[in-house]
Amino acid sequence: MYQNHYQIKFYKKNEMWSRYTDKVDSMIKNDSAATSFVNSQSWDVYKNVDHKKTVKKAIGWMGKVVKKEPNYMYLDTYAALLHKAGKNSEAAKQAELAIKAGKESGEDVKATEKLLKKIKKSKS
Repeated sequence: MYQNHYQIKFYKKNEMWSRYTDKVDSMIKNDSAATSFVNSQSWDVYKNVDHKKTVKKAIGWMGKVVKKEPNYMYLDTYAALLHKAGKNSEAAKQAELAIKAGKESGEDVKATEKLLKKIKKSKS
C-alpha cells in the first residue's frame, strides 16, 4: 500500500499525469482508496491537468464519491472538475449543492460561491 502512495507522489512531482491517474484509478478499482484520498487526488488533477481524458477520469471518481458521501468538500471538487470539462450546467448544480451542504455544516463557502459565479459566466 505504501508503495502505491510513493508512486503517486513520484508521478505527481514529475508531472507524469497519465501514470498518476492510472495508479490512482487502479487503487480505486481495487477498493483500497478512501473517499478523502480520492478527493485529494481529484483536486490535484483539477489544479494541474488539462488533458480531457484525465479530467474525465477524475470526474468519474468523484461522481462515485459524492453519491456515497455528498459533503461540501467533495461536492466542491466535483463541481470544479465538471466546470473544467466544460459541463457547466452540471457543474452549477453541484456547486449549488456544495454551497448548501457547506452552509449547513458551517463551512466557509466563499470559494465555491466564486466558482459558481465563474460557471454561470461561462454558461452565458
